[in-house]
Amino acid sequence: MSIGTTIKQLRRAKDLTQEDLAEALGVTGKAVSQWECDRTSPDISQLPALCHLFDITSDQLLGIDISAKMKKIDELTQAAETVAESGDHKTSIEMWLAGIKQFPDSYRLMGKYVDEVFLYAHMTDNEKEHKERALSYIDKILASCTDSQIRNGAIITACMWYPRIGRVEEALEMADRLPRNTTKNDMLRRIYKGTKKYEQWRENIMYQFTNSCCDLFDLADCKDDDGNPIYSDEEKLRLYEKQIALFKIFFEDGDYMFYSQFLECPYACMADIYAKRGETESMLATADAAADYAIQFDTYDYEGAHTSLIAKGVVAGGVWWHDMHNRTHALLEHFTTDGAYAPYRDQAAFRKIIAKLELHAK
Repeated sequence: MSIGTTIKQLRRAKDLTQEDLAEALGVTGKAVSQWECDRTSPDISQLPALCHLFDITSDQLLGIDISAKMKKIDELTQAAETVAESGDHKTSIEMWLAGIKQFPDSYRLMGKYVDEVFLYAHMTDNEKEHKERALSYIDKILASCTDSQIRNGAIITACMWYPRIGRVEEALEMADRLPRNTTKNDMLRRIYKGTKKYEQWRENIMYQFTNSCCDLFDLADCKDDDGNPIYSDEEKLRLYEKQIALFKIFFEDGDYMFYSQFLECPYACMADIYAKRGETESMLATADAAADYAIQFDTYDYEGAHTSLIAKGVVAGGVWWHDMHNRTHALLEHFTTDGAYAPYRDQAAFRKIIAKLELHAK
């Protein structure tokens, strides 16, 4: 492999642009471009600086196999993602960490580890240690990584994570670093033609729709600066009904699959309100609907494709984010432990709902 190809691969492995490398070496970007195209070679006096920058020996600079390294990182990534998709996040987190120990300069592996730890550190035996390490990797990515996708991913995670640990001002600062107005998906739908254009439009619509419905659900629980609910229970019920109605319009065939959870949640919240108000009939109806959608979520066909008009052809795939128990288990636990449901637990209709959940809880 030529020295130009080696420099190119080393630069990319470090997430540096040609301009970044040129600035570090005190040469022009054109000079670096000429090296990487094998039109010229760096002066021998520049080899020590290159070796120092890439933390390699001169022999390695003249013959290192970076492609093998990138291939190994790809293999590690695929293996860890496969484990994560199975729901075993405890193991996938350890796999990401092992990969970083093997390739300590890989921002790609750091970013993957950070995302997993943010969502699933509670499933590990050393949650605090993982969180501290992940937060340090966010700092490292933002300080040194030049890959915009990895950087933006770290910023988004920081924006969600920092407020939970009292770093609100830093989160606001991070949010200002994100690109405004345009996204990758917006650009792709303008570039693609034919079937790819249709698929990208469909993906954009589904993403924006489901995000808006999630926001609507969260809106109902918003509080003011004094911690008081902004919406009354009656208004919350109306907001939940709107979310449910929107999903039933969007998936007119009832093929909710992965999105069944977005019907379970508002129905369960409605049941909570009715239970506290002593409205037995309404509570039973909404609790039963929540149970049905929780079960539907836990039993849908991962290989099945949507038939509803907008989502037609989309395969939901497996559940990549679930906790140690399924959604049916979580709802069963809620209905059997929350004090609001205590007056109803001896009623036959409510026991029927509990029995249905027990059949599918894991």
